[in-house]
This record gives sequence, structure tokens and C-alpha cells, in this order.
Amino acid sequence: MPAELVHAVSDGAVREAVTSPDGEWLAAEVNERIRVYRTGSDEPTDVIAEPARWFTISPDGRWIAYTGYRGGAAQVSVRPFPNVSEGNLVQVSIDGGVQPFWNRDADELFFRYEGNGSLARVIYTADSEFRPEPPEHILDVRGLIGVTGYFWLAPLPGGTRFLTLAPGGGRLSEVGQPVLERNAWTRAGVLPAGP
Repeated sequence: MPAELVHAVSDGAVREAVTSPDGEWLAAEVNERIRVYRTGSDEPTDVIAEPARWFTISPDGRWIAYTGYRGGAAQVSVRPFPNVSEGNLVQVSIDGGVQPFWNRDADELFFRYEGNGSLARVIYTADSEFRPEPPEHILDVRGLIGVTGYFWLAPLPGGTRFLTLAPGGGRLSEVGQPVLERNAWTRAGVLPAGP
């Protein structure tokens, strides 16, 4: 089956694009703004007006987390999705944050602190509002950050271990020696004991 063009942007360069879990929506970073499109349409239905990049749509498709640049500082924020200009902006990082990503198995959002190279975890509750708890530092990821300043890390099923690209080799590997599991984090006083 040949590939099908489902969206075209003519007024700028697309740096990143993701679809919603249901396939109805496309979010794209164009000219340092995040635009939201209905799949198949070339006109955005909504735009995050502040400079922003590194974004991700929640597993339930109701929220978008992104790195925004308010006042020159990078911070991770969450907004409702797909209507990103409605509802409250919720800043989840405190001392700067970039590259958010969701845990698909739990109500957790992760991001990297830009200054100290650590991975932070934010537990949240969300119904009509997004309510985060304060971020927790859970892992030093400085050795995983490439020359571009970007890193790739994904939670494995269960959300207690992560998969990353090994520096220099381009091969996939699990983070940690030994593999980081909830038990190891609990002993280190980082994560609460869980089932």
C-alpha cells in the first residue's frame, strides 16, 4: 500500500509531530509554536502561543505536556488537549525542565532537569483539571544526553524501568546497572514501595 499524505504545512518547518492516541488529532511544532490540527486538515484548530517544543500527548489523549519558554527559562507545562488555549496552564517543573514524556501504565509524567541532568517524575491526578504533585528526582541521566542536548528514554511496561539508546552505539539498552526497578529505587529512598 503506498504512503498517503495526511497533512501538509506550507508556512514553516515542522520540527516534531505526533498524533493523538485515537488518531483524530495531530500536534506539530512549527516555527517554535505547537499547532493542533484535525487529521486531514491543513488549518490549525488551535495554537500554543508561547515559544514551545518537545511535546507529548497523554495516553488518554486529554493533555499535552511540552517545554515552554516563558521569560527565557525552559519549563515543562501541561494544558488540555486538543483545545490547548482553553483551561488552565499547569507548570509541572520547578527549576527548569525539558523533554517531557508520559508513563503509559500509571498517572506519571517524566521530564529532564536541564541544569543538573536528572530525570524527574511527577505523579498527577486528572479529571477536569490536571493536578500534579511536586516533582521527584529519580535518576541521573547525564550519560544519556547526546551532543545535541537531546536524550531518548521510554518507560518499559510497568513504568519501573526505562529503555534508552546506548551512547555511541545506537543500540537499545535498559538503563541501569543493575536494571532499575521499583525495589531498587525504594531502597534508595526515591520511589515509594508499591505492589
